Amino acid sequence: MKLSILTSFAEKTLQTLSLLIAVFLSVQSFAQKLEKMPVDLETDFALSSMPAHMRSGATVYLLDPEKGYYIGRQGTNGFICYVVRTEWEWAESRIDLATPISYDAEGAKTIFPASADVEAMRASGKYTPAQIKEIMTERFSKGYYKAPARPGISYMIGPIMRTHPTFGWTYHSWRRATRIYHCTSRCHGEGKNNGRE
Repeated sequence: MKLSILTSFAEKTLQTLSLLIAVFLSVQSFAQKLEKMPVDLETDFALSSMPAHMRSGATVYLLDPEKGYYIGRQGTNGFICYVVRTEWEWAESRIDLATPISYDAEGAKTIFPASADVEAMRASGKYTPAQIKEIMTERFSKGYYKAPARPGISYMIGPIMRTHPTFGWTYHSWRRATRIYHCTSRCHGEGKNNGRE
């Protein structure tokens, strides 16, 4: 009985979070520039990317659209989480994307810096989306970002994600994933994902 009550509460909480994110992104679509997500909403959304038992110890990165990512809450378990708002691979600065994601300590050290650099470039206003794509592609091909030294884990189990519409879907809650990332000698420059996953 207790477990079913907790499960029901958790499902309602995720549904509420999904609704709030959908409303925020719908309103955001009328804006002319990327807007800051409310801190509590962004924190909860980022944390939703990982299993519940790991959330209390995770570091949460929040996005200031004027500066880039900053630590909203320091964690203790080595995991980080954040909300991806720019998908640089498409050479567009869309304002309606939001995907919660988390990484273990290895991913925090080797994969997150690319996301942080993209958001910092976007926030600076000095680069066009095409320039950001060109810079990131060059950085990956030249090994600017260090490949993960060992396999690691990334969670994307949040209740909702809004991704680039090229995939044929945008809002979705069924694409939850736990990803194992790794790198071989082909990571930078030769591998399809340049060592990211």
